[in-house]
Amino acid sequence: MRVTKYNSLTNIDKNKIDPRLGNRIRAARKEMQMTIGTLADKVGVSQSYVTRIERADRRCDSMTLLVKFAEVLNIPVEELLTLAGQDIQNERSYLRLAFPSIQTDEQEEAIFSIAQLITDPALSGEDIEQLVKNASAYAAYCKHQ
Repeated sequence: MRVTKYNSLTNIDKNKIDPRLGNRIRAARKEMQMTIGTLADKVGVSQSYVTRIERADRRCDSMTLLVKFAEVLNIPVEELLTLAGQDIQNERSYLRLAFPSIQTDEQEEAIFSIAQLITDPALSGEDIEQLVKNASAYAAYCKHQ
């Protein structure tokens, strides 16, 4: 399952910056013969941001940026998440990272179930749109009860 909206990571030891993330990013960048400036441009950050990540002077706690680094450098996202201090054990762990507003197991189960529904290849774009409309209408109805 691929989730495209990402928020800040959780479960990070705030007092420690593990240099392995920066080392991995630097190694991949150099292997691709890419400058810091080019990587920064492709990821959408400043050169100093990349330099500080590579030197472990700055934490990269944005899942969005970790995904961009992974895509640009052809590194598995799971690898960078692990190096950033995330222990991704299953698909539901991704849900908690992508949607930090999840407060209950029931909410997580509902999101997981809806994700499974809308990723069914038998559903058309119109079917998915209708599913989302129905879920939104029901949520609005429940708020007014």
